[in-house]
Amino acid sequence: MESIGIVRQVDELGRVVIPMELRRVLGIHEGEPLEIFIDEEAKRLMLRQYHTGCLFCESMEELSYFRARLVCQSCLKEIELQAMARLENAVTLESRGKAEIPEEAKGKQAEAIRRLVDVMRTHPHATKGEWARMAGFSPGYVSRLLRIIYEKGRLE
Repeated sequence: MESIGIVRQVDELGRVVIPMELRRVLGIHEGEPLEIFIDEEAKRLMLRQYHTGCLFCESMEELSYFRARLVCQSCLKEIELQAMARLENAVTLESRGKAEIPEEAKGKQAEAIRRLVDVMRTHPHATKGEWARMAGFSPGYVSRLLRIIYEKGRLE
């Protein structure tokens, strides 16, 4: 967290004014709701814009949290399908020798990625937890395998 050198007084009703320059930079407009968070250890208040709909399409139907953001089931499915297509493409390229496997994915992990892709092809509409159970992995290990592929940026 970075201090920007602006200090404001709390008034008798407990209000603090957010300077216009900050509101412009952050895209906060008059009347918009803000969420307030407390970090009790550091004794800090944090603010962020409050969104009630899907992060991507702003739909209000079938919302669930994904990494502290609201996402509708339709967008989640689309994300899963895109991720599955990228993973299949990565394994296909790797098996043809046209893609470099990250160092972390040598040996056992490369085989685990292949097994995960087979399960994903067989059950394309299953959840990540179900894929993990079918492949014999923990959900955390499935996430780790996916991160190896996507974060390293070598297999696309």
